[in-house]
Amino acid sequence: MPRFAIFGLGNMGEAILKALLKSGAARKELYPVEIKAERAALIERLYKVTMEKESGRAAAQSDFIFLAVKPQDAEAFLKNIAPFVEDRHVIVSVMAGITSSTIAAHVGKPVKVVRVMPNLAVRIGEGAI
Repeated sequence: MPRFAIFGLGNMGEAILKALLKSGAARKELYPVEIKAERAALIERLYKVTMEKESGRAAAQSDFIFLAVKPQDAEAFLKNIAPFVEDRHVIVSVMAGITSSTIAAHVGKPVKVVRVMPNLAVRIGEGAI
C-alpha cells in the first residue's frame, strides 16, 4: 500500500487528505503535517488522523510527498526535507508558481516531480489529480 505525506493542510491539503481517505487509503499510511496547531487539531478531529510532528520523518516514511504549503515557504521547507527525499519518492506539488525545476533545485538532487493545478472540483471531490 502506498504511503502519503501531506505537507500543508489548508484548503488544498485538506482536499487531498479527504480524497485519499475516500479512495481507501489507510489512515496509518498517511503522514499529514500542519504547522498551525489549531488547524492541525481540527484536521485530526475531523478525519481521525494523527499529525506527524517531524517533516523529515513524514517524508522518509512516505512514497508520495504532497506539497500544499504556501509558495513563499517552499524554499525553506524543501531544504528542510531534502535530506529525507530519495529516488523512490514522487513529489506532487499544488504550489502555484513554483516550477518542477525550482523544486528540484531546492531539494538539491534529481527528483520526480508532478505539478497539479487543482481547482474547486478537487476540493469537493469531483475533480481528478
